[in-house]
Amino acid sequence: MLSVYTRHSRKCLHKNNIAWRRCRCPKWIQGTPSEDHDFIRTSAGTRTWEQAEDKGRKLEASARPSAPKTATAVTIAEAVHAYRADETARCLSKSTIRQSKTLFEMHLLAWAKDVGLTLLRKLTTPQLVKFRATWGNGPNTTRRKHERLTGFFEFCISKGWQRALRRLFQRAKIKKPDGTPKRCHPHMFRDTFAVELLLAGVPIDQVSLLLGHSSVKVTERHYAPFVKARQEQLERSVKLSWQTHVEWLAQNDHFAIN
Repeated sequence: MLSVYTRHSRKCLHKNNIAWRRCRCPKWIQGTPSEDHDFIRTSAGTRTWEQAEDKGRKLEASARPSAPKTATAVTIAEAVHAYRADETARCLSKSTIRQSKTLFEMHLLAWAKDVGLTLLRKLTTPQLVKFRATWGNGPNTTRRKHERLTGFFEFCISKGWQRALRRLFQRAKIKKPDGTPKRCHPHMFRDTFAVELLLAGVPIDQVSLLLGHSSVKVTERHYAPFVKARQEQLERSVKLSWQTHVEWLAQNDHFAIN
């Protein structure tokens, strides 16, 4: 495994800490790319920690060509581009789109570049607090920017889960009864959750609350077949209990006579 470290200049204030990321001193890579390779130490050719990490991953991947490929880390610029494209597709107002462009393209990307951040996963809470400190706006404008920034990360998280679930479904290779591939989607988990609760005997009003439906009627409309299946399941259980009782009486008819 390869790791990144900083080779500080003599004048750097953090020269005693090779793990310090944010100075502009050269970044280097060291370690073993794979089990079959010798230890290496080489310049990353950059002064940015994130770019050095990217180069390290590429070196590891090239050392193991037969290994399964991992998903490329999403950059802040890519996430902003995707979010802005989604805003346009939703036909938001021109003022909203203009404000988003100012916050994300002119402020966030410029700030990230200045502090040496490239990857989206590096936008941690402490980093975002520092970004907020650069705004210098009044209470109302700051609140609106907060809301817009929250929407951006909700979008990113949603897209992340969608990619992860797509990979999960591809590996699961779920098929229909006839053997053909089944088109899978995340909502299937919600359906399974509701159906299993209903078949386990959980009252439909409680299932409705857990699903967040506005009323029980919505739940009944979507899951009526499974409510009926639960009723049929109960009827079969009752019939089975009576059948068992009759069989017991037949085997112990002297008890019945007495």
